[in-house]
Amino acid sequence: MIKTQIFFIIWLILFFSCKETKQEVTQFEVMNSDTSAIKHNAQSQNDIPIAITSNEVVLDSLIFDFNNDQTKDKVLIRANSKEKEIMGDEYFNNIDSYYRTLDILVGKNNEKHTQISSNKNIIPCLRCNEPMEAYSDFKRIGKNSFSVDVIQKAESSIYQLIFEWKKDNFYLAKIGVKSFYDENAKMIKLKHSININEAMTKNISDYIKQ
Repeated sequence: MIKTQIFFIIWLILFFSCKETKQEVTQFEVMNSDTSAIKHNAQSQNDIPIAITSNEVVLDSLIFDFNNDQTKDKVLIRANSKEKEIMGDEYFNNIDSYYRTLDILVGKNNEKHTQISSNKNIIPCLRCNEPMEAYSDFKRIGKNSFSVDVIQKAESSIYQLIFEWKKDNFYLAKIGVKSFYDENAKMIKLKHSININEAMTKNISDYIKQ
């Protein structure tokens, strides 16, 4: 009986140790799980038609036919795999290497993809400015739209940026605003949609004032 109890205690210790380690590893990979999203792994990375260097990872991905041509398209979020490890001057002196990239890829009939947009000013990096900035809830909305929640530095608001496909590219069309303490978001439709290539999170307040 005593041996059984000792074995059970050891098993519990090992179980929770492994669980904590797994959480630490997966935290950086994908922050949101959606039926349209694929987690970063070897298979998905090999299927990406843009140049992914050895020090880059795909954090998140949405796959859907956003331009209605009967082929699957992709929206990717890429990051430098060393983003968590680099600290201090080494980080800030090379900050351009650590911005996350939002990529739009249009699918072709031959199952290949063509990149039409790439923006480093939408998805915050892990430590662009202390304290930490982050994104979450990267998801498809409706037939031709997707959204991503952005937490701005030193603000109590979470912004939901909604991008809609129009003719040739995605455009920032709506911004949802909610506080950390309230799940209800106020939705603001922009008078003038902003091309995804020109959208910048630092200008969110200006967009809302349009």
